[in-house]
Amino acid sequence: MLRRLAAAEGQPDYYDRAIIEYTAAIYHYELAKHERYCGNNLNNLAFLFYKLGRYREAHEHLDRAQLIFTRLKDAGSLAQVDETRARVLVAQKRYRHAERILAGAIKVFDRGGQSALLADALSLQGVVWARLRAHEGSIKILREAIKVAEESGALTQAGHAALTLMEEHGAGGLLTRADLRAVFGRLRRD
Repeated sequence: MLRRLAAAEGQPDYYDRAIIEYTAAIYHYELAKHERYCGNNLNNLAFLFYKLGRYREAHEHLDRAQLIFTRLKDAGSLAQVDETRARVLVAQKRYRHAERILAGAIKVFDRGGQSALLADALSLQGVVWARLRAHEGSIKILREAIKVAEESGALTQAGHAALTLMEEHGAGGLLTRADLRAVFGRLRRD
């Protein structure tokens, strides 16, 4: 909640408070031996550091979460850590590395039937491919993300994928006016 309030209200001190709260939660989960909760909070804290542009710290917390979920043999949570790491790598413009990590996460989300997480990962893959100038593949995967999200009722993810499609390919002339109208129509619906 603090992270969202910081963004919505422009209160940077809320970010500091969110870091403190995540860190405290991690400490208490470690004491209580709740490894899975600890790993989830490490991933959440890493995501916050990513949003703040503190990539080194994000990777450090992702490394810790990865160790926990590897030990627990929790493929789904490992995939979520990988998806967060891919976001950090995209922010660092390390697209090839992000692409490799995302491929595995997408397979896990697909096999596990985690449609909302799959749609998010597909959207991120679309961004990666767009930045690598694989435009046709990017457009195709972003359309797939929209479809997966809509079919599962994850309308926020569908809207995000549609917006990403417009942002990455709308200005480059790769989408026709009809395509843009259709995507915009989806955005308005979602």
